[in-house]
Amino acid sequence: MAYWSLAEAAARAEERPFAGSYADAVDELETRLRRAVRMQSVADVPVGAFLSGGIDSSTVVALMQEAPGARVTTFSIGMPDQRMDESAHAAAVARHLGTEHVAHAIQPAEALALIPQLPGIWDEPFGDSSQLPTLLVSRLARQRVTVALSGDGGDELFLGYPEYRVMERLWRLRRLRHLPWNAGLRAAAVLGGPWLQRPLRGARIVVGAWRQPDVLRMNDWWMDPYNDDAVPLRQQVSARALQRPLRRSPAEAAAVADAAAYLPDDILVKVDRAAMSCGLETRAPLLDHHVVEFALSLPLGYKLRGNQGKSVLREVLYRRVPRSLVDRPKMGFSIPLQHWLRRELRPWAEQLLATIPADSHLLDKPELERMWQSHLSGGRNRTDQLWPVLMLAAWSAEHGVAL
Repeated sequence: MAYWSLAEAAARAEERPFAGSYADAVDELETRLRRAVRMQSVADVPVGAFLSGGIDSSTVVALMQEAPGARVTTFSIGMPDQRMDESAHAAAVARHLGTEHVAHAIQPAEALALIPQLPGIWDEPFGDSSQLPTLLVSRLARQRVTVALSGDGGDELFLGYPEYRVMERLWRLRRLRHLPWNAGLRAAAVLGGPWLQRPLRGARIVVGAWRQPDVLRMNDWWMDPYNDDAVPLRQQVSARALQRPLRRSPAEAAAVADAAAYLPDDILVKVDRAAMSCGLETRAPLLDHHVVEFALSLPLGYKLRGNQGKSVLREVLYRRVPRSLVDRPKMGFSIPLQHWLRRELRPWAEQLLATIPADSHLLDKPELERMWQSHLSGGRNRTDQLWPVLMLAAWSAEHGVAL
């Protein structure tokens, strides 16, 4: 029997929601976070922290730096694509907090050289492409420290992902699903030109979301990169870990489902395998169970206000860091795979795709080839579909597993 259960904690929080004011919630969250950070900073080896300059990691680092005599070392990675690069923001937060900041700019050749090592490091078919920068920042940190704290969990607990705001809007508008969308979309596809294809894909995804029977299935649909096209998998199985929405709010129901599945099965696997491959231990103070239980008990409006998530968490950080340093759109932790697959990684990818048999029991080879050609032509960005398949093919080739 598990000593602690997210589902049970969410059910308890639904029965006993936090009844204090917004200011009370900020104070209580600060107390719990400070305790969690203090406890997880204890070690007989050097301790540092990952710092992206976003809300979650900046809050953790700010609380670490408040400890008596603390001299925190922080680590960040710069991306080759400026649209994905948060390193300047991380450096600005580090300067304000007074940490010893270590940054490294990813060079394309460096990242490309790591790709053949990924199946061995994760030891399973793992398809989150942010595994590359996570591996690089872990290796960077291990040069100086043995333990690194991270901000993982903040998005799921405090509604940081933009998709949660989308869930609220989609659910409110779900009555529109009864309109004759099929006929309208078919007519638009026939009468519209190529410029209309992308809006039509978006419209089909929205209509498909409205037609889902509950919030969890709506979230599954919205987050599925295969929902608007034929898929290379011959059969799909939902990884939904919770079978019913535990909260009345669509955003909270989706967030709890992500905390039960996406967080442990993707985010934490990614960080743990990357770190342990180089002898680095990672800790996530935001996932201290006292913090998790409190976050689950908070009213929706304390976390999601207007068009901005993480409201109470932001307030804890604003007491230490100016808003101007951390208030910006979420960027993620991505590398420019879309372009690399068309250029530098093309020979590697095509060699792996060639290993997939035409009669594969798992993958639809003709559909996969169509996706690959569509991506190469620039017609559509198929990175989200192709990268997991390539990681599966690389893993199967290394382990001699037939696809």
